[in-house]
Amino acid sequence: MFRPLTGLLVVLLLPGLCSAQVERLELGKRLSKFEKAWDEQTDAARRKEAVSELQKAVASFFSFRLAEAGRSLDQARFKLTEGKEVLEEKRWAESLHVQPERYLVEADLPTLAVTVAEFYATGIMPPEGAAVRLTILGSDGKPVRPPTMAGITGLPQTVKVNLKDVPPGDYQLSFEVLVAGEVFAQSSYGISIAKQLKDRLARLEEGMNRLPRRNTEGETARFLIKLLSDLARDRVPETDYPANRLLAEAEALAAAQEPYYTAERAGQFWLALGTEPGPSVVRLQIPLGLSKDKPVPLVLALHGAGGSENLFFDGYGNGAVARLCGERGWVLAAPRLGVGGLSLSAVVDELAKRYPIDTKRVFLVGHSMGAGQALSAVASSPEKFAAVAALGGGNALRRTERIQDIPFFIGVGSLDFALRGAQALQESLKRAQVKTVEYKEYPEIEHLVIVQVALPDVFAFFDRVAKGS
Repeated sequence: MFRPLTGLLVVLLLPGLCSAQVERLELGKRLSKFEKAWDEQTDAARRKEAVSELQKAVASFFSFRLAEAGRSLDQARFKLTEGKEVLEEKRWAESLHVQPERYLVEADLPTLAVTVAEFYATGIMPPEGAAVRLTILGSDGKPVRPPTMAGITGLPQTVKVNLKDVPPGDYQLSFEVLVAGEVFAQSSYGISIAKQLKDRLARLEEGMNRLPRRNTEGETARFLIKLLSDLARDRVPETDYPANRLLAEAEALAAAQEPYYTAERAGQFWLALGTEPGPSVVRLQIPLGLSKDKPVPLVLALHGAGGSENLFFDGYGNGAVARLCGERGWVLAAPRLGVGGLSLSAVVDELAKRYPIDTKRVFLVGHSMGAGQALSAVASSPEKFAAVAALGGGNALRRTERIQDIPFFIGVGSLDFALRGAQALQESLKRAQVKTVEYKEYPEIEHLVIVQVALPDVFAFFDRVAKGS
């Protein structure tokens, strides 16, 4: 029997395991493909068939069988896009992935070695005429130089991509698998090229001990230097970082004499907030045009077990929460959670020092483990939060003092292993006489896709709370 809490402690260790980083990155790519296919396929029967495979993916993930989870995600996507008939060439092509030798490289590097390999075994021999095409794409999605083609002669296989005359910047490495000239699979991976990389990193690393502690600029500089040093060596990232941009950002932070992250600087950022008792890592989205005269709501998005600050931005509906916040002009922060959690109140306080946040409209949305941490936060500091949405997680609340005026949204799938916990949460809130409790059970939905399915309802709920209706 699948026991999610048993696998939980193992999965929480994944971000620190080098051996798991390739799988984490690749699993994220396949999850994103699935989520796009789910949005595009509205046929209920197709979606129902996909959910059965998705349940296998979740079970494999919590059992630390990440390649098998990737296979199930692909099978779930095939149910949405291909129906019952999936060509062998398609199944074989989709099983492949690539791994560049580095994800952040020197501007004068002549070629980039890229390894092509199976992510999971299919038992299918490479089709006759199989080849790969690797293309470096700019921010406009156009090639910056001609693609590199190579026939597949055996796996794993190394292909050299020509970097001559590619200027410094952040790029996507497009990976296509072709059979007889027809594209059967496509994915992309972030790579970055930086001028004088070795010297710049050396200067930053040398000055790390002089960076201030308990200070967001200093802690973020320290965090980025470690991240960039890993990318410049052989560390596999878990998402596509704009490393060339982050290198310049780390240099600006190291020299900063005043706050660098302010309302005037819009976009997405990775910060290590200078909170107590230690820094809090968050991924942040700041909308354009923020004004201190018009404070805006803040959404704190709390990921599930095995995830990180990147999951709500890159997954859960292919970053749907970022789009929904962007449409409203709201600030979005996704903290990195651990077994012991972190002080969400401290995160709110630190962000409110820098951005025009309406501290009366701070919303929490959490999935699975994140739902549990959202509930703990609102039970501990109800005065800090305007509403909470618990998706695919939660259980009966033991501390229910002072939460009667906090609106709650509970979303869970009928096939979710967290269903009983969500029902227990609803009952405990009713017993506590909480005034607003919206409970929605989504038919034929399981634990992973619940976030993607429920987020439109969550933001409609947040809209009503924000307007006071």
